[in-house]
Amino acid sequence: RHVVYLDMTAPSMKILGITGFISENEDAHYITYGKKVRVLTYFDEKLATNPIVKIGNKEFEAYYTEQSSDLENNSYAYYADITITEDLGLSEGEIQFSVYGIKDLADNEGRNYTNADITYSDKQAYEKRYDKVILDNSDPVFTTVMNGHQYNKDTEIKVEDLSLKSIEVYYYEDGTTETVENGYVLKKEGTYAITATDYTGKSTKVYVEIDKTAPSVTGFEDNSYSDGNEIVYVKDENLYKVTINGTEYEHDGKSFTKKFGSDGTYTVVATD
Repeated sequence: RHVVYLDMTAPSMKILGITGFISENEDAHYITYGKKVRVLTYFDEKLATNPIVKIGNKEFEAYYTEQSSDLENNSYAYYADITITEDLGLSEGEIQFSVYGIKDLADNEGRNYTNADITYSDKQAYEKRYDKVILDNSDPVFTTVMNGHQYNKDTEIKVEDLSLKSIEVYYYEDGTTETVENGYVLKKEGTYAITATDYTGKSTKVYVEIDKTAPSVTGFEDNSYSDGNEIVYVKDENLYKVTINGTEYEHDGKSFTKKFGSDGTYTVVATD
């Protein structure tokens, strides 16, 4: 007696996903160079050879993982654990991969698979760990403010980053720290330290000041006449420049004083 098993059906992928190879309490969606990803593939039958996973310009084998397989339900697991390095030639953003070289014991060949075939969904708490991985090697970038600058009006805080996690604003005037949304507007006058942090642990900090109060110029009335010996007083916490009739004068950064002793017309301009 001879038994012949006829198999003309190509192996089929049951489950496909990708995840950052990190601990359960971290967000598995975001990694940097030097970190690992795991491509998870589950087939409806045991394969004759290990499938190939391609990321960037390199190929890797996915190895059969018996402890993750469910043989009673014809689910055979093959995992590829891959270290993401710069020589893979990847661009920042979602890591693209393909799976091919899929053959069963009868030499039937399955089709190729890509990210478009991922079966995990971001709608389920457990499954969303496996729906995508983002490569992010860049620090967060502030696009609306510059470190060390002063602004004379309400100022929006915008940050660009592929994996932005949080923006914290420390207000020096009262010593408070607030976690804010991207696009938050600074309104109160004073000095701020703003820190943007992403899910890969990178952060950028800037210091800015809001000063909406114009410098105070006293000692005489605008468009007035006097009999001489007038003294002009200029005050501002962030005094930048004082000019009289176009000539710039030195000051101490907070105040300026000058006596007018001769006839003439004087135009005083104070800038913070």
